Amino acid sequence: MKKTIAIMACFALAFTLSACGGSAKADTPEEVFENMKKVVKDKDFGGLYDMLSKDSQSGIEKSKEKAIPVLEKTSTVVPEEKMKEDLEKRFGVSSLDEFKAMSTRDFFVRLFSELTKDDDNFEKMDKATIEECKYSKDEKSATLTIKEADGKTNDMKVVLEDGSWRLDMSEMFGG
Repeated sequence: MKKTIAIMACFALAFTLSACGGSAKADTPEEVFENMKKVVKDKDFGGLYDMLSKDSQSGIEKSKEKAIPVLEKTSTVVPEEKMKEDLEKRFGVSSLDEFKAMSTRDFFVRLFSELTKDDDNFEKMDKATIEECKYSKDEKSATLTIKEADGKTNDMKVVLEDGSWRLDMSEMFGG
């Protein structure tokens, strides 16, 4: 159940992320969505991270930092080899020190890679379309209503930051 929720959150992120491929500048919210579709289809989670707003990236950093005490406590009750195996499987590192030293971007990439490795929902992104784009009054944020191939709709938030539109996932990550 947790994996399903995490995958749905990833999918929502991908939709919300809708946008500029990698570090490419997105001049409109719609462009962010089109760029995001390509990045997600390619499972380029580093590119997806680069499309996130500063608040979203900060929230991911906070999530990583919150995981450290949990991992430290777990390491006192789980055999060392099991801990090493779990860290390698989930994050591609072999020790808690390596996890602590991991960049936020690498944490995000490895987390998404693990959560989506058996998921084919990202392949359906090509068929998603923008149904509506609503700008805020100050035109510094927008909500895109995204229509999926099956007819379901999801809202994706984007923000204008440093002259480029970025995915706003700060609510998801508590940024």
